[in-house]
Amino acid sequence: MPGKMEIDEGILDDAVKQALAMGAKYADIRLDTGFSEGASAENGDIKDVSAGEGTSIGVRALAGGTWGFHSADVPGPDVLKDTLSRCVELAVQAAKASAKFEEVMLAEVKPVVARVKCGVKERPPAVEELKRLAVEVSRRMREVDNIVMSIHGIGYSDESKYFWSTEGAKIVEDRLRCEGTLYAVA
Repeated sequence: MPGKMEIDEGILDDAVKQALAMGAKYADIRLDTGFSEGASAENGDIKDVSAGEGTSIGVRALAGGTWGFHSADVPGPDVLKDTLSRCVELAVQAAKASAKFEEVMLAEVKPVVARVKCGVKERPPAVEELKRLAVEVSRRMREVDNIVMSIHGIGYSDESKYFWSTEGAKIVEDRLRCEGTLYAVA
């Protein structure tokens, strides 16, 4: 079954070390990975079934007194480490290339290390059940007097968001979110 990419947090540790070794005064990494499924129906007929997965990286680096940024999508787990390393390299290079500007000073902060779980407590239903619910709800809405069109969509997303910094912050947010929409035209 498709799903979000499993992340070895050790590669995030290696990436912040790489940024420092390349001369960054500070760097942070944001890595998002997720999976979503959903279905929609109009007037009791299935209209759309969707599923998607993706992983993306964003890196900020402060080197030579200015910021550099780089981001990329990660097409698969086999290239995650190399893609992350390249993002760090390009962000630090971009910062150094802009070093002719006034130096940026950062406030001192205590780094946070936390794992936060947000969202529903139960796994959402399988896509076949999502389809059944979308059809049933849109059909029942259409049965109401004067309703000429009814649309119902239902789905969920399962995401993990990582924030790592050279100051020692290590934050992971695991989020499972369910969503639904109802539209009726009278």
